[in-house]
Amino acid sequence: DLEIVPPGEVSGFSMPSVYCNKGTQLLLVAWIPLHDCPLRTGGPVIAQGSNNANTYSEIRRTYGAHEVESGKIAGDGSFTNDPEELYPYDCPLVTSSFESGDVVISTVYTMQGLMTNQSDHWRLSVCARWMMEGDDVGPDARYCGRGTSGLAQWRMFNTDS
Repeated sequence: DLEIVPPGEVSGFSMPSVYCNKGTQLLLVAWIPLHDCPLRTGGPVIAQGSNNANTYSEIRRTYGAHEVESGKIAGDGSFTNDPEELYPYDCPLVTSSFESGDVVISTVYTMQGLMTNQSDHWRLSVCARWMMEGDDVGPDARYCGRGTSGLAQWRMFNTDS
């Protein structure tokens, strides 16, 4: 996915699993900036260790197992828009500045968000997903092959406009 984020845009915290639960969960997710992203541009914020921390196990089992199109998750699919709600789970929120071509890799059960873009220019990045070759479940068909819609149908009905 090409991500084009204007100045001032806020992103909630979510697990990528909620956007791709119709296929294998043995995915790796990569965020790649297409230009240098100092902190004010708003790069990723990761709840370090949330993919396997005991404190996050209930969230992975409940929220992380839902699918945004199921209707069980409201809004944009985020778990929260407030990073302070994640503090009790004892996984530090970490981020950095990033340079063009850096890569941040996580699992689909890693709690993550993006810092608000506080710069005066748009942030451009790519989000890609990889799965193991020969996986028994296979990919989420919404994202593979020509003419696939991804979550376009869901997004059309879940915008704040």
